[in-house]
Amino acid sequence: LWIAQSQDLPCGPMNVYPDKYPIIFKPIINLIGMSRGFKIINNIDEYNLNLKDGLFWEEYLEGEHFCIDLIIKDGKIIFLTCLQSYKGPVGSFEYHESLPEFELPEHIKFWVEHYFEEYTGCLNIEVINGTIIEAHLRLNGDFHLYNKDFVEKISDLYDDKDVTFDNFKI
Repeated sequence: LWIAQSQDLPCGPMNVYPDKYPIIFKPIINLIGMSRGFKIINNIDEYNLNLKDGLFWEEYLEGEHFCIDLIIKDGKIIFLTCLQSYKGPVGSFEYHESLPEFELPEHIKFWVEHYFEEYTGCLNIEVINGTIIEAHLRLNGDFHLYNKDFVEKISDLYDDKDVTFDNFKI
C-alpha cells in the first residue's frame, strides 16, 4: 500500500472505495509469492463480494511488466538486471525474457535512491509501465540465474567489503 501511495497511484485499504474501476486486490503481506491473493475487481459489486481482511486495492495497470533486481550500497545502485515478464492466467506469468541492455528509468532510480538512501543489500522491484507495483528485499524468484561467484559477492557486500559487480551479466 505504501509503495502505491509513494507514487500517487490510486489505492486504499479495504472499505475505502475507489472512484473508478477496474482495480486490483492484493495482499498487504504475501510471503508466498506467485501473485497469491491477486484479483481484478471490475465494479462495486465485485468489490463487496471479494472484500476480506489482509488486502488492499490499487489501480489496475496494464502494459509491459518488468522484474528488476538491484544491488544497492549505501543507497546507490551498483548493479541491476531485468526480466520482462509475459502475462499468464490469474496474475501469474507464462515466461520471462532477459533484457541485458535494460536501463532503469530516471524516476525509478530517483525513487529507489530516495527511499533506500541508507540501505545496502538486494532489492527486487516489479514495474508496470513505469510504476513500481511491488518491492522485495531480496532478489527475484528466478534466483537460479545467478552463479556461486555472484552470491559470494553479495555476501561480501553484506560483510561491508568493497565489491563491484562489473563483470556480471545475466
